Amino acid sequence: MKRTATRAAGIALALAAVVGGAGTAAAQSSGSSVPSSSTFGDGRPWWDPTQVIESPVDPGHSEGKIPSVSFTDDADGDHSIPARVPGHLNEGGERYARVQSTATGFAPGKFYTVRITLREAGSGKDWGVYTWQTYKATEDGKLNINLRVSIPTRASEGEKVVAAPAVYSADDVGRDGRPNKVDESCVLQCKTVPPLAAWTDYNNADSIITIGPAA
Repeated sequence: MKRTATRAAGIALALAAVVGGAGTAAAQSSGSSVPSSSTFGDGRPWWDPTQVIESPVDPGHSEGKIPSVSFTDDADGDHSIPARVPGHLNEGGERYARVQSTATGFAPGKFYTVRITLREAGSGKDWGVYTWQTYKATEDGKLNINLRVSIPTRASEGEKVVAAPAVYSADDVGRDGRPNKVDESCVLQCKTVPPLAAWTDYNNADSIITIGPAA
């Protein structure tokens, strides 16, 4: 068990990189010697730090709202990012997207952590990339969200990805950007602390980026 925990910690450190003032964790597709019984439906092993089961908003403990979300190519502001040329993954530099939103209705001066998960457009299935940043609510209770997120090399032409922000109390999110467990003794398939507000419109055109032809 100690060996497994060490391995998981090493992977978490390798995948969490500081990007534009926030941490970004991304899962890459690769071969794995881990038995299939130790993986989730999308092929990610249970110890992959991007594998998080996020709880829905609890209506009895909600706060604020996210009226709209803009998700665009950080390079030119449109809603398409080119895939990498096969065999030339470093060609053209990193691919980044930009997530912008103004969340409202929060307690002035209080700290909140905004966690943005990239999901498959339409289905809302976790795409294996998340980023996060802690904000202090303005005097009028707003969180001015502006985050850059790295698009992984595994992104394939034709994929449509939606940015789905969720707002948590800053105390409810760990340093790795993952929401705290309800039961800290839990190991797998753990229930997490719910967010205060979340964006769940996975079909909103302004919140979707399409992976374009390789370039």
